[in-house]
Amino acid sequence: MSTSITHNDLKKGDMVELTAIPMISREPRVAEIYDNGKGTTRTIKILSQHGYYPDIGSNYIDEITHKINDDGTKTPVELSAAHAKKLFKIRDLLNNWR
Repeated sequence: MSTSITHNDLKKGDMVELTAIPMISREPRVAEIYDNGKGTTRTIKILSQHGYYPDIGSNYIDEITHKINDDGTKTPVELSAAHAKKLFKIRDLLNNWR
């Protein structure tokens, strides 16, 4: 069984699984990491799978759930306490902006 990693362990070119968008599909999104950044966002390329259109853009790291390894296994990606605190504030602001 794979141990978990943090978002800062992800490198450009890594394949990841992201949360689903229920109005499009119940299946998770699959994407390639497009940067070596650190912080609360990462640039990703969504693949055309499970009904999602291919797209390149920035996503919050709490949407990344697993790294997809070369052998097809998945390694859980955990949110650090510092990132969780920042993302809680961001999500709260976005949900209560009015």
